[in-house]
Amino acid sequence: SYQVSAFDAAGNTSAQSASASATTQATQYSVTVEAENMQTKSVGYVLPDGFWNLNSNGYISHPITFPANGNYTFDIVARGTRASGTWPNMRVSVDNVVKSNVSVNSSTEKTFPVTVTNITAGQHILKLEFTNDYYNKRTKEDRNLYIDKMTVKSSIASSMLSILAFAIADTMSVAGIKLTAIISAAVELLAGAPDVGLPTQSV
Repeated sequence: SYQVSAFDAAGNTSAQSASASATTQATQYSVTVEAENMQTKSVGYVLPDGFWNLNSNGYISHPITFPANGNYTFDIVARGTRASGTWPNMRVSVDNVVKSNVSVNSSTEKTFPVTVTNITAGQHILKLEFTNDYYNKRTKEDRNLYIDKMTVKSSIASSMLSILAFAIADTMSVAGIKLTAIISAAVELLAGAPDVGLPTQSV
């Protein structure tokens, strides 16, 4: 439950509001792009199981339109082949700015989450790049990266807005007190989390 109070410039403070409580329900933005459907593919080919085989250093990339400023998670489904004791490295970039390097340390399908902060609303190019190709002619060891799909998502506990609205309305009934701290509290709670409720999409 939540209670708030307000104060004025002279330091006078109101009594606390009545308690408010709510169950958090998140609205979620989600878009999934299959690797074989990505707009740009510098190397490789699609396998029978739908994975894109990056069989040498190169990348796949795709434009994504982000509905709001905020933090987003990229869930990348991939697998790799280990060679010379090292797994494939997957470099994740947004508009050619490197955000993460991921060791794809599984020979079977696995989801690798990457969180990117402070993305601005609008279209950005997401790139998944294989950077440490290796092949040994003598031993036939071959390091490759296989990518199935990428899901971009973000969510917000939207009921926080309802909680704050209830508390603010209640506190405003206290005569002679001007609200100040409550607005900054709302901003802090919602910082970095876009309030979007768009349907899930797949490409």
